[in-house]
Amino acid sequence: MRLLVLFLFIFSCNHTSEKIIFNNQKKELSILFSHNIHGETVACGCRTHPLGGLDNIYGLIQEIKKKSEVIYLDTGDMLFPTPKISDSQKMSQTFISNEMVKVMDLIGLNYFVPGEMDFALGQEHFQKSWQKSKVKLLLTNSELGHKYAYIENLPHRIYLFSVANPALYDQNIFSDPFEAIAKQLEGLDVKYSDPFLRIIVLSHGGMEFDEKLAAKFPQIDWIIGSHDQSFTRDPFEEGRTKIVQVLNRNHYLGEVKISLSKTKGADSFTLHEVHSELKKNIDPNPVTNFIEQHKKQLTEIQEKEQKEMMVHIQKKNPLKSYLSCVECHRPQVDFWSGTAHSLALGTLINQGEHKNQNCISCHSLGFRNPDGFGQFQNIIEINSATSAKQISADKETRNLEELKKAYFRDLNKIFIPLESARALEAEKRKELFQKVMDLDGQYQLSRNLGGVQCMHCHQKAEDHPFYFEGKKDVDKVSINRCLSCHSKDMAPEWYQKNEKGLPHVLDDQKAQTFLQKVSCPKSDYLSR
Repeated sequence: MRLLVLFLFIFSCNHTSEKIIFNNQKKELSILFSHNIHGETVACGCRTHPLGGLDNIYGLIQEIKKKSEVIYLDTGDMLFPTPKISDSQKMSQTFISNEMVKVMDLIGLNYFVPGEMDFALGQEHFQKSWQKSKVKLLLTNSELGHKYAYIENLPHRIYLFSVANPALYDQNIFSDPFEAIAKQLEGLDVKYSDPFLRIIVLSHGGMEFDEKLAAKFPQIDWIIGSHDQSFTRDPFEEGRTKIVQVLNRNHYLGEVKISLSKTKGADSFTLHEVHSELKKNIDPNPVTNFIEQHKKQLTEIQEKEQKEMMVHIQKKNPLKSYLSCVECHRPQVDFWSGTAHSLALGTLINQGEHKNQNCISCHSLGFRNPDGFGQFQNIIEINSATSAKQISADKETRNLEELKKAYFRDLNKIFIPLESARALEAEKRKELFQKVMDLDGQYQLSRNLGGVQCMHCHQKAEDHPFYFEGKKDVDKVSINRCLSCHSKDMAPEWYQKNEKGLPHVLDDQKAQTFLQKVSCPKSDYLSR
């Protein structure tokens, strides 16, 4: 018999509680959770094996539902990548945050605990975003949402409470979390020795905050946390309380599994890796369709944002691209074309993120630099008006802007099949980049700032090539030039992990190994 789930909403004027009754035919309840999504809808292509993506999350949840009842929740920092949004990104980030609310409705999120980043556009925007959502805000120490949720499948009774650490927020909307939990626990008519009772606290406060909660309230069975993105492959135990978190951007989905036929000793914790095949668990996948439309609209908004950015190229000393370097440094450019750096722009194009200001700065040269470019279309420059006329005749275009559009259409044909440049062998990367070089020649480009290029690593010198004469080691590349993009978040494999499983300090040996892999052969100028 198909499961009938009855939602009974029991509100006071301040949304005291929500009650869910399961007339259960299944033997397990899976409490699934995520946090720190940062507005990311699709798997980031920066990694060798991209993880994440909301369509993959949806596919995974549908698979789990075949065997288990599901409650899905998120413990904060879902909507934005930073706690403050710059004026240049306000349009796109507003759109993304509103879309995240819609897609979470589609996925079936039950409860949400806001983090400090979720208020990046202010409290008014936050509350307006969730007004029409089916998702329930859960906050025991605030009037913003429900004080608690109650799940019943007799003989099992499960109470969900949620607290935020007020010290993390600018908004004065949170009361003392310890007092709030104490008040709610005192009001429960339960026996904590009951083997079928569960007390679960959702927390946005960090691991140390969660440890204090567990120490003060030993009757708590599970704390599902967030904020500092600790990675608990196994639950951290404080007394009898188990504390769990997962990594950011949906790379993993956490699952607290509660047996509905046994006592609490049978509870377990699982980490699910969110890989790209999971979206195929259901066909058609409505979240995939949603994201495709979302990307189209977002690209239009990002184009408008870039047009409004006041960035002007200084004609005196513009940044040089690989097209200038290849004239004298062909062996180095040939080597570079076999690295993932050369195809970094292609990864963004494949994911539809090439106009995302948060991504393009690391996947191109000179974004928002007065010597570089401010709008994506100006990532390339065509050699001259004369050349443009000649090419235009072949391409049936009338002006430079149309010619650039034609170039990007042809570039897309090269890059659309590309998912991860790092997953390819060097020779395959060279083959792909040779197509880019051929295209650049066909359109007679004088500059192409796409990808991670020579001048990301090497300093700019106005008098180059004379700059190098007699100065063999003057431009030795430092690992520090890599770290602005190879951060703890985007390149955790470069860092040693702390006791919580998080990237902590740079692993110098690993970093130097990675640097060596992309270090060009010695230049003829330096070997004389």
